[in-house]
Amino acid sequence: MAGGETLIEQGAPGDALYLSVSGRLRAYRRDEQGQQRMAREFSRGQIFGEMSLLTGEPRAASVVAIRESVLVRLSKP
Repeated sequence: MAGGETLIEQGAPGDALYLSVSGRLRAYRRDEQGQQRMAREFSRGQIFGEMSLLTGEPRAASVVAIRESVLVRLSKP
């Protein structure tokens, strides 16, 4: 995935989790005033998106690649 590309949108259904093989991604959360705030960064070897996949709740944050990244996607099935 290219830098600047959005992988996950806050509020979307959670249908997969991701493992970062390389690159760097950043999670953002929109607050009550509609402002987008950085929540955390992910780098090689980190897993994200698992909570929404396991609980069925909507995605809690948006995730954007901040540089070219290679990911493994594990879908719900």
